[in-house]
Amino acid sequence: YQRRVHGEPDTPQLRQFVAAQGANMGYTVLSSSALYSALGSFGGVQGIPHAFVIGSDGKCLFAGHPMEPEFQDAIEAACPVKVTASEAELAAMSVRELKTLLTKGRVDFADCVEKADLVRRILDRLT
Repeated sequence: YQRRVHGEPDTPQLRQFVAAQGANMGYTVLSSSALYSALGSFGGVQGIPHAFVIGSDGKCLFAGHPMEPEFQDAIEAACPVKVTASEAELAAMSVRELKTLLTKGRVDFADCVEKADLVRRILDRLT
């Protein structure tokens, strides 16, 4: 999930802004000048916006401006694709759909020759 930290104090204006965003705000806003300062010294933040992507193992996968192309790569790495389809459901999919799943999951399939190879790779790596 996402957390956004603002360096300003918790004010009625900030609360009003967040409330007005409603469902359009797909993240939680934390307001803490102390936490913002700590994150800044941790990641060398010199300007805003600045994003950190922390993996489930606690390692920092990205620190920088969220418009940098590496940001999306880090998000995808932190939130890997999980497939819940059964073997029969996967077998009913097209080769293109199977390759798309593998590509999104960042799984190499260059050595897969048959459709069944793609299905097996998905079951082995993405479930």
